[in-house]
Amino acid sequence: MRKAIGIGMDGDDMFHTIHPPISELQMRLYMDDNGRIIYLNQFYLDVYLNGLEHSLRKVGWRILLSVCPADTTGQERFHLLDIKAQQYATLKENWKKLYVMGLMSEHQLSTLASISIDVVRTDWKEDYYRSVGNHHRVCQLFDILATYCIHHPNIGYCQGMSDLASPLLVVQSDEALAYLSFCALMQRVKFKFGDTQQSILINNMQDLHDLLTYTDGELAQFFREHNLANMYFTQRWFVLELKREFNFDESLRMFESQWAALCLVKNNSLTEIETCNSKSEGYLVLTDGTSNLCMPNSSFTSTNSLNWYHYTARDVSLINSLIGSNYVVDLKKKGCTTVFNPGMVRQNHPSSASSPPQFIPSDAHFSCKLSK
Repeated sequence: MRKAIGIGMDGDDMFHTIHPPISELQMRLYMDDNGRIIYLNQFYLDVYLNGLEHSLRKVGWRILLSVCPADTTGQERFHLLDIKAQQYATLKENWKKLYVMGLMSEHQLSTLASISIDVVRTDWKEDYYRSVGNHHRVCQLFDILATYCIHHPNIGYCQGMSDLASPLLVVQSDEALAYLSFCALMQRVKFKFGDTQQSILINNMQDLHDLLTYTDGELAQFFREHNLANMYFTQRWFVLELKREFNFDESLRMFESQWAALCLVKNNSLTEIETCNSKSEGYLVLTDGTSNLCMPNSSFTSTNSLNWYHYTARDVSLINSLIGSNYVVDLKKKGCTTVFNPGMVRQNHPSSASSPPQFIPSDAHFSCKLSK
């Protein structure tokens, strides 16, 4: 906490540990000969204390997020991930087809436009996105968020989701695997973006103050003396898992440390039967089943301009810049009065860290606010 608010701790001391991060050799010690994880709690504890080598995060994060059941073998995990990746490809293809056919609702278009605005400024200073030739990765981040929000309309999109999805894409280096990881993460954090967000966050803040009083009484007293005991300033910490309070590399370490701690608490509070995720159950559902995306029959035509009446030039311009060349919509060719203007949209990811994307305020803040 002292590091997050910038007092009383040097950056070099941030993650000082007795042991080095978990290596590939050490990782094998948690598994049996078939790749089944048999020392799960020890793995969680070691990740919490020491973290993971970056090369192991791809696999380690999927374990921490329970992307696959803990009792699966390496071969079973590979097979399950392949099936889920195919499901993701289908989900993505379905909404993109509806978009290009003019069948998306006004709300869905607005959601996609909002995502388009956010993804181009998310971690845009990181080489993974801003280096020459890496614009496709911004498009991948857009596809992940768009697919999730279109197929989870009861959750929808809220600013901040891109901050959670981006590190998953960077670590997994694979769009489908990043989507699976994002779905798994959202199973736990989706309440932070829902209607009950405010009351839950206030309770979290009170719990944090109580914990701080026990672990760092001096800092807790400092907050009370400066009328900060309500801990409202930690709202962003809770919603974004401390993502914006540290540099990017440190935030990756913070993610895995938090997730490992949560896994330890959960495992130690459940019975042995509850802890084991059964392979017979439908695991990691990629849609909440309420999206109601209906594909048209073969006789449907998308040339009727009535299909496009709520497709605005602004929304279409934003979406077209990221959706992929096969799904670009040209409103002028559809006979609409509004004209597609590609000049409205920045086509490439910024190549310089000196300035953010043109149409995004550089001082934009998290949109959700707490009322006193």
